[in-house]
Amino acid sequence: MVLDDVYQQSYPDFVDNYARQLQQARQPEVRQNDTSDVFRYAQFMGNLPYLRFSGLTLHWRPDQMVGQSYFYFGQRYREGDRLMIPLAAKLHHACTDPLMLNELLSDFANRFPANPRQHAS
Repeated sequence: MVLDDVYQQSYPDFVDNYARQLQQARQPEVRQNDTSDVFRYAQFMGNLPYLRFSGLTLHWRPDQMVGQSYFYFGQRYREGDRLMIPLAAKLHHACTDPLMLNELLSDFANRFPANPRQHAS
């Protein structure tokens, strides 16, 4: 399923759009033969809620991967008073700067601080 322009949507609009697209994708009679490059250029995010990992190798074939970045989140768990959220990322050097990955991780860490009582916003 392809979710266009999600960064411009309010959360309620995103939820409605996601639910509509998911319902459409689950219809057995709907099988799109999309020969466009939508998948090849899309950013892929996966969730593996039952897999706790400290390292995960993400592979791709060079003839299939053009500009795609892959992100996988793993099983959330507590370690002491800290919430641990495993993240594996694979970025193509021609399409993504490591500085941008650092900005993403910094933003993520600010949204989910190690000690929620210290979070100001």
